[in-house]
Amino acid sequence: MLAYPEISARIDWSAAQISAYLQLFRFNCEIAALTDEIQNLVADPAVLATLTSSGANYLVTSDQDLLLLRDRFAMVTPAEFERSL
Repeated sequence: MLAYPEISARIDWSAAQISAYLQLFRFNCEIAALTDEIQNLVADPAVLATLTSSGANYLVTSDQDLLLLRDRFAMVTPAEFERSL
């Protein structure tokens, strides 16, 4: 993602800097597995992979495509989350 034109224009890092950052990042992160089921459900499967790998109680999102899957994954809208506080 750091190499995406919209992002790379903002950070102005070389490929070597991006690579060095990612090496440090990987050292401190847990990689979420993308199952075939998740990969085929939405345009951005990393969000669902993170939800299922993290052990979170639910995902707070206003993404309508993701919310279509709330019968299969625990999700609430920001308004629902606010009411639960």
